[in-house]
Amino acid sequence: IVGSEIVAKAPPDGHTILIVATGYALNPSLYSTLPYETLNDFERITLLAYSPNVLVVHPSLPVKTVKQLIALAKSRPGDLNYASSGAGTGGHLSIELLKHMAGIQMVHVPYKGAGDSTAALVSGQVHMLMTAPGAAIPFLKSGRLRAIAVGSGARVKALPDVPTVAEAGLPGYAVEGFYGVLAPGKTPRPIVDKLHGEMARISKLPDVNTQMEASGFDPVALGPDQFTDFVKKELQKWPPVFKAAGIKLN
Repeated sequence: IVGSEIVAKAPPDGHTILIVATGYALNPSLYSTLPYETLNDFERITLLAYSPNVLVVHPSLPVKTVKQLIALAKSRPGDLNYASSGAGTGGHLSIELLKHMAGIQMVHVPYKGAGDSTAALVSGQVHMLMTAPGAAIPFLKSGRLRAIAVGSGARVKALPDVPTVAEAGLPGYAVEGFYGVLAPGKTPRPIVDKLHGEMARISKLPDVNTQMEASGFDPVALGPDQFTDFVKKELQKWPPVFKAAGIKLN
């Protein structure tokens, strides 16, 4: 938030840019006030890549599909729990959306970072977690965790055999974590377009593209207008989820 405020107030000359993640679209629902206006104080340059999460469970949990998980949660309301790397993070909100859409209750157990939450799941202290594919894959290969589904709207190349949540039993579900680049509001469109063009070119280089996909990212380099449309949809999607879950950080 501090970095966003600095960039929002910077001269709109293309020399100051900001890399943002999913929180850029979540913060307006998380915080009562922000020191910037999410849409008007920035020009969106590019949505560099989607960063999907994968829903993983401890092998002791007797479920292998989303349908089985929902059925188990409904038969044991409030008994199942899930870890996250902190309140208001993408992993937390991804499962809150699943709860909201499926009509189930599970207990949130926040940890101080992705390392702690993953360790808690691997050791069996919690039942499940939504996390980045790169963090989960080593434990999936060793059999210490089980992948149920990916949260994105499409399957992930790093986990081609794992269905989406929508495919696996909850139609309409999709959470697109992302990384994007912003410039200060009122940056001239020719500058924005030039920056987007260069970033798109670099993201398509074979070595860059391959490395991003191997890490679980989906490089897309969407243009300014597409990025803006995406953010507007995200800003509409999340408030009901936050309200239902009672999530507010200030």
